Amino acid sequence: IDLLNELADELTFSDYNKAAGYAQQALELSQTINSKSRMVSSNLNLGMIASERGDFDKSLPYFLSALKISEEIGLKFGIGASASAIGTIYFTQGHYSKALEYLNESMKIAKEINSRNGMSACYANFGQVYGRMGDCEKALYNYSQSLKMDEEAEDMHGIGLGLNNVGF
Repeated sequence: IDLLNELADELTFSDYNKAAGYAQQALELSQTINSKSRMVSSNLNLGMIASERGDFDKSLPYFLSALKISEEIGLKFGIGASASAIGTIYFTQGHYSKALEYLNESMKIAKEINSRNGMSACYANFGQVYGRMGDCEKALYNYSQSLKMDEEAEDMHGIGLGLNNVGF
């Protein structure tokens, strides 16, 4: 199951059909043996694959399922990742208040588990939402917080994105 999820993850951006097939197999096997944490991974993969295809109506139920299962078993990382993905979907659909609600949940979890990458991503996502809402001050603050965290972690990819966001 883990290998199927890893294959799906690796192929998400290059071969959607194969990625979806592996993730679906992983989900079905996870359900057969009732492995909740693997169900979370499989649902996250299926949601991401649908998202990358631009099929947000299909991705949302996968992310909501991953969130529900994560909450049931107390899987903090799963809660944070699912909430972030749901927030991103709502942002993309223009539902900014719902996006902020889920992104706040993701930030709360990122802080609880001390995930600097998670916090940085949340700040960047907040920046996007506030920017789209026309609140440039809040957008810049959040983009700056994300950049600061990426600089402290010496995350060159994150720094590049952060500089682009701050300059944008």
